Amino acid sequence: MRKIFRKIFRYKLTSIFFIIGQLIIYITIFGALAVYNRAYDKEKDRINAVYKNRIELEINMSKKVDFMSFFADSTNTGNAVISGKLALGIQELGTSVRSEIIIMSNEQMNYKLESGRLPGENAKNGRLEVAVGRNKAKFATVENGKKYLVIEGDRYEISGILGSDKSDYWDNKVVLNIACLGDKTLNSLMKKMSYTVELGSNSYELDDTYKTVYGNIKSIDQDSVIKAKKLISNGESTLEKSMAKENMQVNVITYIFCVLNSMIISEFWIIQRRKEFAIKKALGMKNSKIIMEMFINITELSGISLIMFLLLNILSKVFVGSAFIDIKISFITVLTVIAAIIVTVVASLIYPVYKIFHMNPAQQI
Repeated sequence: MRKIFRKIFRYKLTSIFFIIGQLIIYITIFGALAVYNRAYDKEKDRINAVYKNRIELEINMSKKVDFMSFFADSTNTGNAVISGKLALGIQELGTSVRSEIIIMSNEQMNYKLESGRLPGENAKNGRLEVAVGRNKAKFATVENGKKYLVIEGDRYEISGILGSDKSDYWDNKVVLNIACLGDKTLNSLMKKMSYTVELGSNSYELDDTYKTVYGNIKSIDQDSVIKAKKLISNGESTLEKSMAKENMQVNVITYIFCVLNSMIISEFWIIQRRKEFAIKKALGMKNSKIIMEMFINITELSGISLIMFLLLNILSKVFVGSAFIDIKISFITVLTVIAAIIVTVVASLIYPVYKIFHMNPAQQI
């Protein structure tokens, strides 16, 4: 083992600088992978929240009327949620927040709960409840061990916390239920008069449900305008937006800089070893064999750098309580690391290979 290390670190200063550069490369690679994994997990949570069968209704009422309380009459299939650009004011945040209101629930909802339950489930009559994401729950007031938010002037008890252990997709959600709305909130909703409602089901087609719902709305407001369309896709992907939000570009730029740095270090590496290579060429060693030795040496340094990076990450988790970069072992992770090592090694060999092919042994010696 000592012999191997002595061989690898024969030129200590250059090797140390190369390893430091490689450590930064691994930080950027695993950092970029962590960003991608978070974005991918968020996209999976988003897709899991989408029903298999969906119909979107654009409803424009001709007068201020509570159609929501009659929306689900005579229906027993599918769920319905007012969503779109609906925003409700939350006093504790001092701003309006995009919100969703459950107006029909005939099967399991696709919301992901970290704790508690959705508003309306096993609730007492007249009880004002709301389920919010983890970020919104931070602003709640606490009284007798219960959390509250004031929405549109009505005080709601938080019945459940929305969240996923994989992503932050649910962390900013606000979900109410028509059966648990306060009078002030309901009056505020009725003033809007334009709504986006999504019918959803994982078990049934929704054509008959739509016909019933359409009739219910028209019975309350004959002059209302309802435009409906079936949604046949999972919607627009959030991967690109999530990666941009996490500054994926910074990781990529840093990686490119580090590769260029490795190329510069390789120039000093060949300067230190020029006499050694010149003697080998003078003694008849082929260029291909010299290049292979260099390839193995740089690969060994890259491997040592990877081991050091993993050890530092483990030590950080043991002594600090959390790793400085969350590493998720997967086929993509392994493939990306191997590809990054190959790119770095090849880039680091460009200048040395050029010098070896153009080296005059007698002149160097």
